[in-house]
Amino acid sequence: MTELERLIENIRDLNPSVSAEWLGRFSELDLSHYLEHLRVLSLPRGSSWERRDDLPAISAYEAA
Repeated sequence: MTELERLIENIRDLNPSVSAEWLGRFSELDLSHYLEHLRVLSLPRGSSWERRDDLPAISAYEAA
């Protein structure tokens, strides 16, 4: 299994509503960041999380 396939599988374990085909359009780096985000969201309320330095406080995605 490739790293990309592993990331997609792990993401779909946490978010089964997203298709593997859609996730396949993103880079491994983007998918690893998304997986980290999903894991943080699954933590109990009140858990601490530190935003990565390279991540802006507000961001948006615009489809091509």
